[in-house]
This record gives sequence, C-alpha cells and structure tokens, in this order.
Amino acid sequence: MINYWEKFEFGAIYHLFNKTIGGRKLFLGDMDYTRFLNKFDRYFGPYINLYAFCLIPNHYHFMFRVKTLEEINQNNLKYEGSKEAVTFLKIRTEIDPFLTDQLRRWFSGTSLYMNKKYNVSGQLFLEKAKRVSVKTEKNIFYLLCYIHHNPIHHGITNKYEDWPHSSYLKYLSLNPDHGYVELLTMLGNEDLLTGRSCFIKMHEEFKEEFTQDR
Repeated sequence: MINYWEKFEFGAIYHLFNKTIGGRKLFLGDMDYTRFLNKFDRYFGPYINLYAFCLIPNHYHFMFRVKTLEEINQNNLKYEGSKEAVTFLKIRTEIDPFLTDQLRRWFSGTSLYMNKKYNVSGQLFLEKAKRVSVKTEKNIFYLLCYIHHNPIHHGITNKYEDWPHSSYLKYLSLNPDHGYVELLTMLGNEDLLTGRSCFIKMHEEFKEEFTQDR
C-alpha cells in the first residue's frame, strides 16, 4: 500500500503532486503559472534540487531531491521568518516539520492570491499534497517522463516541447539548473551531451508506449 504522505528526509527524492477541488482552475493565465513556480522556488529552492515539474490548469507535479544538511545554507533559514525555521536552526536533526510548514505557507499564499484575484472563495486544493519517495533509478527516470507527459496525456498538446509550463525544455537548455544536470549526468554517465540524447529518446519511447497502451 502506497503511503502518500511520507516524511521529508535529508537526501531523499520525492514526487509531490495535487490537484484542485471541484474542477477549479489553478492557472488561468501565464502570470498564474509564473507566480506559482516563483513561490515554489521561494519556499523550497534553497533546500532542494529540482528534478522535474509540470503545471497544467488544474494540477501540478514536482520531483526533487531534498538536500543533505551539509548542502543547506543556514543563512537562508535565518530569513524565513517562521517558527519552524527557528526550530530547525536550533535542532537540525530532521527536516520534515520545516518543509511541511513551507508547504503550508506556499499553498495558503496561493489560495489567498487566487481567491482575491478572481473574486472567488472557498478551498482551492483537493486535500493536503501527496508526497511519495522515489527510491530507484528506474523509477526516477519513469517519473521524469511521466511528469513531462502530462500535457500530452490530458490532450493539451501533442509534443513535449510545445508546453511551456514544464521542465522539459529546461533539460535542453545550454545552462540547465543543478538538479537537471544531476539527472543528465546520471543518464549520460557523466556526459551532458549523451545525457540529453538519452533524455530525448527516453521521452519519445515513453510517448510511443503510452500511445500504444491506450
């Protein structure tokens, strides 16, 4: 049985996902997508390496590795302004209470923003966000393709590269972020060029297999 609410652990990899309640739209325009990602980076960026994301109108997916204690810059915690950040600075034995509180702050701010901007009220998200650890290399690469395939699966586009609100194109950029480099070097045995070729091939094979299964 899958545990959808696993604790955050140092160095572990997670799939974080959720959708809106009652068919509400989470994103109604480009500014909403941009703000959501910016706030994710605000609350999580200093404490994780982001491996993948995809945002579509009523839900989102993220995959990331929580940094080790040694990788986390303690100065970032000093400016969080939350009780959990202060506690984490003092104890530093577990990261779950702090990151769970970061989730709460991110979602609360998003709900308030959307309700005010579009003059609506009520709950935005279905329930607390699901977070499942990803333990094997095989599952990491499967999830990478699965996340990027979401807009195709839901009929929004036919091509990975045509959806701007995912990390697919970021893997193909000349200067990918550190988390993307981690996976590309893993795919290409420390060679970024080989990693990109494997990345593209892997996604096309996933798309073909998914289409045949339907």
